[in-house]
Formats: sequence, structure tokens, C-alpha cells
Amino acid sequence: MTDAAAPDATGFGIEEEFVLLDPETLRPAPVGPEVLARLRAAGFETATSEFLASQVEFASPVFRDGAEATAELARFRSVLAGIADGFGVVAASTGTPFDSGDDPEVFPEARYARVHDDIGAMIADHQVCGLHVHVGIADRADRVRVLNGLRAWTPMLTALAANAPFHRGADSGFASWRTVVLRRWTTHGIPARFADEADYDRRLAELAAGGAPALRALFAGPPPRSA
Repeated sequence: MTDAAAPDATGFGIEEEFVLLDPETLRPAPVGPEVLARLRAAGFETATSEFLASQVEFASPVFRDGAEATAELARFRSVLAGIADGFGVVAASTGTPFDSGDDPEVFPEARYARVHDDIGAMIADHQVCGLHVHVGIADRADRVRVLNGLRAWTPMLTALAANAPFHRGADSGFASWRTVVLRRWTTHGIPARFADEADYDRRLAELAAGGAPALRALFAGPPPRSA
């Protein structure tokens, strides 16, 4: 991408999650609320909380230029590193921490408390971070075509982005233990190919309705067509 973005360049945004670690044990440290307050005071008003009290998240504005996005993300990382150091911790952009305990503290917000109640003992392993790039596509039909087109590339992209080899202080044997952990979620993985926009809408509605059968429907593909 050139330095000057084209007027019709596709907009995109970045979300990057960080875990705050004790520099000696490399275990998560629950100082996220304090670090987040400092980030917002430093001008990062869109910085947000994450599920665990040991996490914070960078939420970018909409970009249309790769160089601009890289510069803003680097600026956030630099400021976060300084703030984290002031609290005696290290901010790490990693899929899983090097080590962790069984009962991590949840960020003190009502929505996270509800998630904690929902997932029960799964919280012991659900100590993960990610970096997400959201791409704006105006046409709904194009969105479905992009989703279908990405299916074949998802394994390669996952391999290229892998940065989570450790679990509970040991080599997990996987380049991305985060990917292994997330497989237990029925909404995680590569969905069946969407036939069209209507098929996408149908499966999304079934997903939103809740319940395990509805969640499985997202991956089941379209129903057989009558002759």
C-alpha cells in the first residue's frame, strides 16, 4: 500500500489484546483496571477492557492506510509499555501467557461477570489474547463471498500468526495453544460454505437464538434443497 491511501480504499480497524505479566513469574497480574485508566488519561480514549483483569485492549479508529495503522499501533504499544512498567508489570501481545493459575480474576464489569458464570470451569484455560483486523465491506453479497474465499486460507493465516506455544509454564507442543483452547467453543472454527446472503442470515439467526443445536447450525451448512 502506498503512503497516500486511495480515496476509495477499504476501511479497516485493529483490536489488539495485551496480557499484563509479572516480570519474574510471567504470570498474569490483575492490574488491568489501573492500567486502562492511565491509558485513557494519556489520550487513548478507545482503549478498552477485556475479559480478565490482567488484560487491556487497543481499539483503533478506522484506517485506510497501512502505514498509518502501523504507526498508531506502535505508538499505543510504546505508551502501554511505559504505563505497565510503572505498575511493575510487562505488557505482552501473546496468544497465551507463559504460565497461569486456575482461577483468574475477571475484569470488574457486569458483562464479564455474566460470561464467567456461563463458562464455569472453562475459565481456567480461557486465558487468551488475540489481534483482530476488521475490514469494512459495503456490499452484503461481497461480504459473503469474502467469507467463503477466506475458508481455504484460514489454516495458513493461523499458522503465520501463531505465537502461543506455552501452557502452564511448559512447551505445549503446539505453535498456537490458543487455537487448541478455542476449539472447545462451538462458534470457533471454519463454518461450512454459505450458499448466499439468505443462507448466511438464516444461520446467523439460529446462532443468535441460542442453545447448542443453534450453535451447531452455524457450521452445518444449508439444508438440502428440494428437487
